[in-house]
Amino acid sequence: MQKFYASLALGLIGLASCNGLKEQKAITTDQLKKIEDGIPKVIPTVTLINTRQGDDHTKIKIILGDPTFYNANADEKHSKAVEVGKMVLEVVGVDNSLSDGKLVITKDVKNQAEDPADGITLDMKLDSLNNELYKNKK
Repeated sequence: MQKFYASLALGLIGLASCNGLKEQKAITTDQLKKIEDGIPKVIPTVTLINTRQGDDHTKIKIILGDPTFYNANADEKHSKAVEVGKMVLEVVGVDNSLSDGKLVITKDVKNQAEDPADGITLDMKLDSLNNELYKNKK
């Protein structure tokens, strides 16, 4: 009987601690539109923009069709990916669940595949940007 009460107590403690977990929030349609509208301000040559959020709401992938940016040098690509990441976090705000963001560039302006064959995948550094932007607010 003591084992039963001990297990019950541990279960209740576990349930109570779950209440402290952050709710995973989806990016709203309005936020996605703001993100898509903001990308040409960072990468003016972009032709195609396709955004996808992971099922657990912690990941976002942005696919860009842009032959000019596709052929840019590596430093510019990485710099712009981080700039897009910062813009994404500013749109979704402090209460976001994002920790992983990928910017995928394809030279094919009609390719809407999630993983284009010629895709170049760049890290938007969302985890470190989240800490930098919102370290005292979360």
